[in-house]
Amino acid sequence: MKIKFTGKYIVNSYTGGIDFYTIADGKDITCKVTEEALQDICPKNRFDNVKKQFLSNQSKLKKIAKEKILNGDIHIDLPLRCVFITSSDVCPSVSDENYLHFLALHEFNKK
Repeated sequence: MKIKFTGKYIVNSYTGGIDFYTIADGKDITCKVTEEALQDICPKNRFDNVKKQFLSNQSKLKKIAKEKILNGDIHIDLPLRCVFITSSDVCPSVSDENYLHFLALHEFNKK
């Protein structure tokens, strides 16, 4: 499957997240990133504005979108085709010991 990211994106004022665009095998796909996913992908920058959070993590988000497209995780509501990127896509499982360790260190460093 040929996947091309167009470079276009918008701040979605309705959801507070970002929509960016890709073309997969000639079909337009909108990748919708939730506000929470943008905050959780890099917790130390969670208070940056949405655009800055997206641009800082664009390569990670594109990688996630590509994986979802290749796995067929595309929601089709014709004429729209969407991929949704949520917190669960960007965060390790809460039971992941390394993530819990990261959170503990992050809280310690804030003091």
